Amino acid sequence: MFSYNDLDAHLKLCLLYMMLFPKELDIPVRRLQRLWLAEGFVKRPENNDIFQEDVVQGYFDDLVKRSLISVSKLRSDGSPRKCRLLGVLHDLLITKARGISLFHIHQGSVCNKDGPFGKRRLVEYADGNNCSLTPSEYQYLRSYISFNFQKKDTPAKDVAKLLNHMIGKGLGLLRVLDLEGVYKPSLPDNLGDLFHLRYLGLRWTFLDKLPKSVGELSYLETLDLKHTYINRIPPSIWKLKHLRHLSLNEIHLNKDMPLHSHTGSLPKLLTLWGLSVDQDSPIKMV
Repeated sequence: MFSYNDLDAHLKLCLLYMMLFPKELDIPVRRLQRLWLAEGFVKRPENNDIFQEDVVQGYFDDLVKRSLISVSKLRSDGSPRKCRLLGVLHDLLITKARGISLFHIHQGSVCNKDGPFGKRRLVEYADGNNCSLTPSEYQYLRSYISFNFQKKDTPAKDVAKLLNHMIGKGLGLLRVLDLEGVYKPSLPDNLGDLFHLRYLGLRWTFLDKLPKSVGELSYLETLDLKHTYINRIPPSIWKLKHLRHLSLNEIHLNKDMPLHSHTGSLPKLLTLWGLSVDQDSPIKMV
């Protein structure tokens, strides 16, 4: 099958993961690579001078060279901005992804069957009132990704129901919460109880506030608030010692906005977007 069978196991997993995106969707490379990282698909480099982001870029480039991923849009500097899979390749690989129970598709009343360990990754494509998780299945859930873009309260309520149940039952094992494009999802005040969360994607959700407890997400690596109405962030954000990628909605930092007093805030930060700094702000540009 093309060059799929020649791939190393970690590249096969990364490629099959793309099956959870809607067929022939242009996928932001930024989003895909950071999800691969959050899911734990990327090997940690032995050389401390090499970032995991460099490793995941190598994975992506390898799959492009093998013509398994097609770059569909470039940035102004010529780097890949969006990518996709050919429809025929998607049709061939979706069976393999389902065969290893890589994710669970929840689309209306249609649900794929799961392996003996239940649903580890739940993908929402549309209103799924006729197919919901049983209480015992929440304990296995590690990732929740929604493509339910309806502008009504159903998607927001579905998110609230899922998170409230997981947190309420002490099942906060979620690593990925990707709600990019979901209209105003409802986030609980105790979101910080999802202790293992690595990825929180809220881009294009039109939310206007963020729970203060987000600063308790000790292992969070990606926080994406771009294209929301969030114009203030909790000071607790600066406590996130594992945060590597922070995308804001053009937040202005001035002298009246408090920062976390601990030295070495955000020590692992690699990318920062959407923060403007006032001359008298606590942060100085050098």
